[in-house]
Amino acid sequence: MKIFLKHQNWIIKKLLLTFVAEDIFILAPVDLDRVLEKIHLSLRALPCSIRFVFHSILLLFQYGIPPLVWRWRPFTSLPLEKRLTCVATYEQSTLPFKRLIFRLLKVICLPALFSERELLIKIGYGRALQWRES
Repeated sequence: MKIFLKHQNWIIKKLLLTFVAEDIFILAPVDLDRVLEKIHLSLRALPCSIRFVFHSILLLFQYGIPPLVWRWRPFTSLPLEKRLTCVATYEQSTLPFKRLIFRLLKVICLPALFSERELLIKIGYGRALQWRES
């Protein structure tokens, strides 16, 4: 059972691409659909209230609400440079609520991305991975 709608999958994919600045070195060995599945599984293990908060934050991040965000286009339709700026404003905001939004998205999404075996090998964790698996 999927817990995301198609547009939410699209938001998460764009968010993941933005987190790694669409770096081909990182994205080449990664299957984003598999990463989405991992995010689904990790959210399924959380209480329903946290899943609701996550879905709400995705929509807030996508469309923005003044005075939190002053932009007219949805996050997924922005070019990479503007998406990076948007993410940076959340990360470096003086408002604790905005920083919390960023942290929640990062804590849920990035571990799923960086737990991909091929990516771990490519970024130099191959020997450690072999040692852990033996």
